[in-house]
Amino acid sequence: MTRSTIVRSALSLALLTTLAGSALASKAPEAPRSPDYPSVRRDGVGEKRAKLDALELKAFDSSLLGKLNGWTNGEAPSAEAMKDKVTVFVMWANWRDSSVRAVQNLASMQEAMSAKGVQVIAVHDSKNFDAGKQMLSERGIKILSAHDEKGEFRKALLSEQNPDIYIVDKAGQLRFADVDSASVQNALDILTSETPEVAKGRTAALIEQYKAEKAEKERTKATGAVRKAGEKITVSFKLPDESAYSGVLWSKKNDKEIVSQLANDIQDQKFPVEFGKDEEWLSEKPDFKGRVLVVDFWATWCGPCMRSKPALEHLATKFRDDLVILGFSGYGTDRKVDVERYLREHATEVFQSFDTDQKIYKQLQIQGIPTVYIISTDGKVRWMGSPLQPEFQKVVEWTIDRDPGVKARRDAEASKLKTRAEK
Repeated sequence: MTRSTIVRSALSLALLTTLAGSALASKAPEAPRSPDYPSVRRDGVGEKRAKLDALELKAFDSSLLGKLNGWTNGEAPSAEAMKDKVTVFVMWANWRDSSVRAVQNLASMQEAMSAKGVQVIAVHDSKNFDAGKQMLSERGIKILSAHDEKGEFRKALLSEQNPDIYIVDKAGQLRFADVDSASVQNALDILTSETPEVAKGRTAALIEQYKAEKAEKERTKATGAVRKAGEKITVSFKLPDESAYSGVLWSKKNDKEIVSQLANDIQDQKFPVEFGKDEEWLSEKPDFKGRVLVVDFWATWCGPCMRSKPALEHLATKFRDDLVILGFSGYGTDRKVDVERYLREHATEVFQSFDTDQKIYKQLQIQGIPTVYIISTDGKVRWMGSPLQPEFQKVVEWTIDRDPGVKARRDAEASKLKTRAEK
């Protein structure tokens, strides 16, 4: 058992019921895409998903717009007209209810976010275009629409059904290919927050991330043959002294104005909470030594907390050897029974604890949630803020990559595995 019975039983059930689904069934892409946004789910599995991934982070071919005709509610946009805008293409057919709903929802999003540069283009199936155009008119949907008469536009984007949704960022890059309808708002929130310069820089950053992940796989390849899948290696090692940490280029601290709205700013200070006194564990207690710690303060009734869960689960899974994420509940009106019910119904890789008397919340002067602390292996808070901030996941990865204690633990584990292999 690697968590409490509550957490583990929920995870086992979820794994069994989703093995046929998208995330676990798909292969990891062999080229960089946009995996740094776990809140943006994409459709497709296996080889098909890999081909869609290969379209992402490439310049959108605006000449494809020339393959469309029958433009209504405006003319075909030029490449110049798409600059500084976030453009959503939705493949639809008037006879398919799910695609009609997608068009209606996207039209509402365009209306709400047009000031942020969002424009939606509805691309109708080759069949029944006139009926589709009439439907848009009758329902008062005033977005750009066009006819993919020969199906060439869809073919170029590997679209095979209605609806399929593709999003181009402000720098003209196809950032998200075949987005799940439920994730479009998350994608738009991300892309509208970027300037064209920032959007363009994402490609280089993701390629570097991909290279680093590939190098990490090579690093562990030699020991993989003697380490069982999911095995935790218990080793004895000494954490580096203070000088090793003082020489590290840590991430930039979060903005004080943002932090002040959440809790007392203790960045670059020792995390003052000593675990084992005031909390009640709802999972097993993790091994903190030699692992970066993220402490997440949340509640079952908190909407933003729920929106941050996918990112936290993604990190907990991706860096399970080097990272401990600890969820702290008990804020406000949250009761232990509420949290236990939530954990029974939702699989999690995050360790869980309950602040029964809100002593820890008060000690840290937490005023709003979700609030997270990123703590290096020497116990210092390197960053604190909201897990919904765009830079949060990058800071976690940055901290893991540079933490001397993580390296010391990795080296000790590698040495033990080498000895095991030689026997």
